[in-house]
Parts: sequence; structure tokens; C-alpha cells
Amino acid sequence: MKYFIFFILIIAVIFDIIEYKIPNILIVLSLVTAFFYKGISCGPPGLLKYLLHFFGMLIIIFPLYCIKALGAGDCKLFLFLSSSIDLITSLKILFVSLIAGLVFGMIKILTCLVISKFSLKQLSNTESDINSILTKQKTNKILNKMYEILPSNLVNHFYPFINAIYKLTQKFRFHYIHFSLAILAGYITILEVYS
Repeated sequence: MKYFIFFILIIAVIFDIIEYKIPNILIVLSLVTAFFYKGISCGPPGLLKYLLHFFGMLIIIFPLYCIKALGAGDCKLFLFLSSSIDLITSLKILFVSLIAGLVFGMIKILTCLVISKFSLKQLSNTESDINSILTKQKTNKILNKMYEILPSNLVNHFYPFINAIYKLTQKFRFHYIHFSLAILAGYITILEVYS
């Protein structure tokens, strides 16, 4: 069963990286397969254990979903893990995954800062370049709001930096962490440590 879980996690990571979403059909088929596996290998007590682990993890991760700490696909992936293995091991995987997600997030933030610094060095700070950028972007609602709230010289000074960060976040989705990768890292770590 551990190889099946590993296979499902690899597929989930691939979909998450490429499409920024874990398909529901993958999770449903995985949950159904785990349900039948527990039913065949352990009988009715196995099915009861499956349901207890499923709902136990649901109660634990629902608050994380509500505060947007985990996406829906990540929560469903944890439900699959908890129903395929036991709840305690799943909680250990959750803990390690949260730490791995923190590390991945810090790496992504540092990468964003390095790229934005590099991008800002490419921007010329001459007055004419800033004015040409601003005249092209005056239709932007955010920029108009900035002009309403802040003094214009402050907006002119910080606009190249704000614009570079905005373009980078739109292009590379720096605000998004592929948490399924952290779940895979947690699963591998716990599997190696406790096997």
C-alpha cells in the first residue's frame, strides 16, 4: 500500500505543479481504492478504522482549510493519507509537511526578492522612463488609488518597484506554494524514519 500512496502523491505533485490543482478524480479513485483495500485486507473492522481515520483527519484539517493554510486539494490528499494509513502517522506527516511547506515558502520568498532586485536593476530610474511607464499605466485602478492616497512624488519613486513585484507575482505565481510537494516530502521523511 505504501507504494500506491507514493504513486498517488507523485501524480498529485505533477498535477499541482503543472495545473496548480489536484484533480478530484485522482482523490476519489484513491479514496475508493483505499476503502476497498481496507475492506478486503481487514474486513469490517478495517472499514470502521478507515472511516474513523478519515473523519478524524477531516476534523483536524478543516480549520487549516478555513484559514486558507491548506488548499482543498491538499486537504483531500491528507484525507486519503489518513484513511490509507493510520491517523497518528498521518498527523506526523502533517507536522513534517507544515515544516517543509515553511521551508519551501521561505525559499520562494527569497527567490522572489532576488529576482525582483535583478528586475529593478534592469529598470532605468531616469525621470523620462518613469514618466513613460506611468503614462502607460495610468489606467490601472491600483495606481489611480495610489495617486489618491499617497503624494505623487512618493508614487513616482516606488512605482517601478511595485510594478516589478506585481508583474513577477502574476508571471510566476510567487504567492502560491505547491503544498503537495511538502506532503510528499513529509510522507517520504516519515516513511524513512518510522519504517
